Amino acid sequence: VSLIQNRKSIGLGLASFNIYDKPAVYFYQPNLEKAVNEHLPIDSLAFMRTELGVDISYAPPWFYPEHMKMDYDILFLKVVSKTRDWIQLEGNKQTGRTIWVDAFKVDLVSWSDFFLKVSSVEIIDPHENPIRHRPFTYADPVSVQGSFIYRPIEIRNQWLRVEMLDESLK
Repeated sequence: VSLIQNRKSIGLGLASFNIYDKPAVYFYQPNLEKAVNEHLPIDSLAFMRTELGVDISYAPPWFYPEHMKMDYDILFLKVVSKTRDWIQLEGNKQTGRTIWVDAFKVDLVSWSDFFLKVSSVEIIDPHENPIRHRPFTYADPVSVQGSFIYRPIEIRNQWLRVEMLDESLK
């Protein structure tokens, strides 16, 4: 399965925050030649503990992350770029608005690491991006009948090799 689809950049990976130990994440519009401590934040994301875990107590009105499911402690933002001290994140997946955070205050997960840690992936558009026998756009698509679970097993360049499992995981 090709990881590149519709020529839209998927970025460098995903960023997550330690929402249990850090009550806030600060957003900046930095001068990249200066250190983080030479800047004042322009906005923030604040977390609060509840009896069910952690929730967001404040977010800017434009905030729309790549993936959020706070009842499972999941909050991911797409990583657009990275410098030594800064990480640029897509803070709104609909508009593409970006913000910068201190690189040492986020956990960066590359796409290859992320895909290899998940239990399965979905094929978004099997007609546009079919499963192929080999990692080439000209390779024949795999002809499949029925429902399958696709488990990632290898990343090679922009290709994801998957294992096709039936519903009993065999």
